[in-house]
Amino acid sequence: MSKKLLPNNGNIHFHNKVFKRKLLKNQLLKESAMMADDSMAVLGEFEIFEEEFPHEELGKKDHGGKENE
Repeated sequence: MSKKLLPNNGNIHFHNKVFKRKLLKNQLLKESAMMADDSMAVLGEFEIFEEEFPHEELGKKDHGGKENE
């Protein structure tokens, strides 16, 4: 609809697109940094879990917790 109101103002539309992209870029960088911290915390928890329960022990039991033959 704005194109009908301002058909000759391509510069304004271009500026708005560039400004929106900059905002999205900054938001992406900020949120990615926040998620990276959380991801590292989750990774640390999984490493602790793996140390407590090695893969060999987990593979010897079936889904009911009984030893496989």
